[in-house]
Amino acid sequence: MTEDPTRAPAGPQSARRRSFGEVAEAYDAARPDYPDQLVAGVVEFADLREAPALEVGAGTGKATRAFAVHGLTMTCIEPDQRMAGVLSRTCAGLPGVTVETGEFETRQPDHRYGLLFSGQAWHWPSTALVLLDPAGHPFRISTLVRGRPANQ
Repeated sequence: MTEDPTRAPAGPQSARRRSFGEVAEAYDAARPDYPDQLVAGVVEFADLREAPALEVGAGTGKATRAFAVHGLTMTCIEPDQRMAGVLSRTCAGLPGVTVETGEFETRQPDHRYGLLFSGQAWHWPSTALVLLDPAGHPFRISTLVRGRPANQ
């Protein structure tokens, strides 16, 4: 079933949730990268031992690419098809990365994850921790840029 990228899900902030897709390429170019030291620290702390990771609201893949270089097996969920298109393109060739277009809230996986993370999008999903293994770790990653353009 193909999802209409302009149809927002019911709930608070639903229209805003997909508005970034209208400028997906510009969004990807302007959004700052995540510091490798931060990502390496999360990966080390999570100590996944082959357990998969789940990224919620993957957007264009800024966090996806940063985590993928650490060898994680990841499922990345993005509700907007336009953002997921950029995500798929920029992550093509990265082993262990699976991109799914759809609503996180309606996803019904057949397993749990050792790491559940979101870069800049944790405020969107209404449910999340139910997919986390009891021994797993949730991480919310945000960036704050002061006194300089966000893309530097």
